[in-house]
Amino acid sequence: MTGLLGSPHRPADRWSFRGWREFGFIAAGLLFAVAGIGVTCPATPARAEDGPPQAEALIRKMIDATGGKAVYAKLQSRFTSGKMSMPKMGIEMSQTSWAQRPNKSYVLMESPALGKIESGCDGSTVWDNSSMAGPSVKKGAERAVLLREADFDNWPNWKKYYKSATTAGADTVAGQATWKVEMVPLEGSPETMWMDQATGLVLKTSMKIQTEMGEVPVDVFMEDYREACGMKLPFRTRQVVMGGMQEMVVTTDSVACDPVVPEGRFALPAEIRALIEEPKTEEAPAVKGEGK
Repeated sequence: MTGLLGSPHRPADRWSFRGWREFGFIAAGLLFAVAGIGVTCPATPARAEDGPPQAEALIRKMIDATGGKAVYAKLQSRFTSGKMSMPKMGIEMSQTSWAQRPNKSYVLMESPALGKIESGCDGSTVWDNSSMAGPSVKKGAERAVLLREADFDNWPNWKKYYKSATTAGADTVAGQATWKVEMVPLEGSPETMWMDQATGLVLKTSMKIQTEMGEVPVDVFMEDYREACGMKLPFRTRQVVMGGMQEMVVTTDSVACDPVVPEGRFALPAEIRALIEEPKTEEAPAVKGEGK
């Protein structure tokens, strides 16, 4: 699992305007995916020869270091602003997001050249909409992943979403010694996290995202950790798609803790409501003499 800023996709030659509907899922997932990952002070790194710690112990350490369950329970809403860029394509968009307990969210990305991309969750319906790709309501594993990431308590309640968590040995990320933790969700593809042995911070996650083109492997790197809302959060995330064929960088400029959420912020747009409303069936005209 990841939590406030992070999720992925598509090779460079597939990033056509048609693909921006799926990109809404990518950006939204990433924005909801890194909250609550961090520590308040460094820890003594474990030695690989001592044997890897149990995955549950590593997760508990991460939760406690972030501030513990009380920190998660205290935070009721948040607002973030920053930008999204795709350096290889020369694309940059402004990005803002709102989130409210227990699992409501709204993300807006805009640029003069590409218009705007919206995505959100009202607690049940997960959706995205753009001027280029139109509206979409998420279903199946895609919906399950985004509902999980929108949950303010997804880490304290991780067993609600995952079948298992297993430590898969030692590794390195950017020269840092890490523990690999493999997690199997109740719905969706398995995920792997790399936790810094010295600090407990998650430095990388790896997953496969289901798209209209099939499953796409994505690596997400968490960088530039800073204090915000009583937690330590990555203010920069990099999504590397299919071994580097494409990269998306999300940079956070500011985080507001417990802001007043504008009324109706998480209401479903008219285009989304139209997609989920059942078509009205007209009553067949009565046949003359029927019922006599």
